[in-house]
Amino acid sequence: GKVLVYLSRFAPQHFKALEACGLVSSKLGPKKCFPPQTPSNCAVDDEGKILSGTAVNFHFTRKCNFECKFCFHAAHTSSILPREQRMSVLQQLYDEGAEKINFAGGEPFLPSYHDILGEMVQQAKQIGFSSVSVITNNSHVTAEWFAKYGRFLDILGISCDSLDAVTNFRHGRHPAGSRRALSSEVMVSRLRSSAQLCRDYGVMLKINTVVTSINYLEVMSDVINCLRPMRWKVFQVLPLEGENHGQHCGKKQNVLPLVVSEEQFEYFVRRNAVALWDPSIMKPENNRLMQASYLLVDEQGRFLDASLGKKSPTRSIAEVGVRQAFRELVSSSGGGFHRDEFLWGIL
Repeated sequence: GKVLVYLSRFAPQHFKALEACGLVSSKLGPKKCFPPQTPSNCAVDDEGKILSGTAVNFHFTRKCNFECKFCFHAAHTSSILPREQRMSVLQQLYDEGAEKINFAGGEPFLPSYHDILGEMVQQAKQIGFSSVSVITNNSHVTAEWFAKYGRFLDILGISCDSLDAVTNFRHGRHPAGSRRALSSEVMVSRLRSSAQLCRDYGVMLKINTVVTSINYLEVMSDVINCLRPMRWKVFQVLPLEGENHGQHCGKKQNVLPLVVSEEQFEYFVRRNAVALWDPSIMKPENNRLMQASYLLVDEQGRFLDASLGKKSPTRSIAEVGVRQAFRELVSSSGGGFHRDEFLWGIL
C-alpha cells in the first residue's frame, strides 16, 4: 500500500502503467499480485525480457574510505571491471528490461572514481534507465561532480546512521585508520551541502539509515525534516557471513555486537515516524526483506544471492551474459530473491 501511495504521488507514470495493466485501481488498492517467482517462472515479459520492471544495485567497487562494522559489501578487494565490461553489463541489464539502476560500493564517490562513476551514470541515463541513483557515505560528493554529471542523476542516496560523533565512531563510520570521529557539525554541514546540490540540479534526495544496538534509541526525525528527502530507508542491521562477520573478516569487521531485535528495530521506526513531517517517506526494511529483496551485481559483474545469510555469486555477466547469470541466480539454493518484494526495491 505504501509503495502504491508513493508511486501515485512521486512516480505517476509508473502508477498509471500498473493501472493500465489492471494490477492496481485508482483507489490505490492492489488487484492481483505477482505470482511467486521460480526458475521456470522468472521475470519474463511479453517481449521475452527476463528482468522486466526490475531495479538493480550495481556494487561496482568494494573500495571505501570508511570502516563501517556492519558493511555488507566490505573492502576485500580494490578491483573493478574494465570500462568496456562495465558498460557492457549496463547495456545487457537494460536490454533485458531492468528499469532502475543504483550505483553503490564500497564508496562510489572516492576521488579516483569520480569520472568512472560519472561515465556510468551518464551512460545509464542515456541508454534509457528510467531511474539512475547513487548511494554514498557523503564524504566526497562535490559541486564539480554535479556540474559535470548531475543532469544525468535522478536520486542521490546518503548513508547517515547517526548525528552523534561517538556513535558514528563506534559504528566505524569514520575515515579508515583514524582515531577521531567526524564531528556532528561536519556531518550536518555535509548533509546540507549535498541536499542543496540536489535542489540545484533537480536531483531527488534519499537518506539510508542502519539501525543497530548503538543507535536504536536515537531520534533523527528533526534532521530528516530539515533535509526533506523523498525517501528515508531504515534498515535493520544485517549480518552477512564473509562480509561483516566470520573467519574471513578482520577484528574491525564484526557486526554481531551491533545486532538488534525486531522489537528494538520497530521501536526506532515508531519513535522517528511519529515526528516526521510526512511519515510516508519512511520505508523500514527488516532482515527478512533485506536478504532477498534486492537484485545485486558485484564488482566482477556477478549476480549475488544473499538470501541465506551470505553472498553466493553467479558467473560474471561480462563472461556468460546476463541470461545465463540470471538463470544461475534463480537456480541457487536460496532462490536469489523474492521478486514481489524487490520490484520497486530502490525507491
